[in-house]
Amino acid sequence: FMRDGTYAFDRARLDQAHAHCLLRARLALEAGRSCVVANTFIRRWEMAPYHHLAAEAGIKAMEIVTRLACVNIHGVPTDVIERMRARWED
Repeated sequence: FMRDGTYAFDRARLDQAHAHCLLRARLALEAGRSCVVANTFIRRWEMAPYHHLAAEAGIKAMEIVTRLACVNIHGVPTDVIERMRARWED
């Protein structure tokens, strides 16, 4: 969502952005590199493709969950963050 060095979220391109992220992770693992994906996964099914990638590469995926109040660098409204937090699946 970067345009000319500025973050510009576009909901219509969200699926494309997730596909791009997954592709970049796949390419990194296929090249034998480590890969860290920082994303707003809140449902197990959203994380599943990355777990499958790791399994295909013969490695175990590790999840790091932050439960602290973090800085919101993308301007997401607080009510949206709270709705996402309420939908969180362990």
